[in-house]
Amino acid sequence: MIEHPPTLRGKRVTLRPLAEDDLPALLRIVTEPGVREWWVGYDAESLRRDMFDGPETTPFAIELGGELVGAIMATEELDPHYKHASIDVTVDARHLGQGLGTDALRTLIRYLIDQRGHHRVTIDPAAANERAVAAYPCPAPAAGHSGSRLQHADACMICAR
Repeated sequence: MIEHPPTLRGKRVTLRPLAEDDLPALLRIVTEPGVREWWVGYDAESLRRDMFDGPETTPFAIELGGELVGAIMATEELDPHYKHASIDVTVDARHLGQGLGTDALRTLIRYLIDQRGHHRVTIDPAAANERAVAAYPCPAPAAGHSGSRLQHADACMICAR
């Protein structure tokens, strides 16, 4: 877990540290049609555990104009020989198709590579989740980074330095 996660600003969204007070709204998001198909079986306790109990996981609220519209979390492997991160994201069904997930993803990936020093960032949506696969292109590499690639075999996106 990032000790003091910053607030990150994307083109349209703001990522801020997720708080326990956000969980009721986030539970509504992950249990609504269009989202629950990919976030199966969550209740208040399992959502709290997934968001806050992993020592390597840092959750962020995704906000649009001050409204909570989703969540994105980074799980980090910090061993310098294997340093990498993975991301999971969800956006309120009312806001799907507006590029908010993509903006949140790009914002967090830039932070993880540029500020946290990760060499690889992955996201692994269900291969059948075509909307998610389409929403997760790797961002343009930052200065000094060689490039990015996308693997479709299991819908695992890999953004590498």
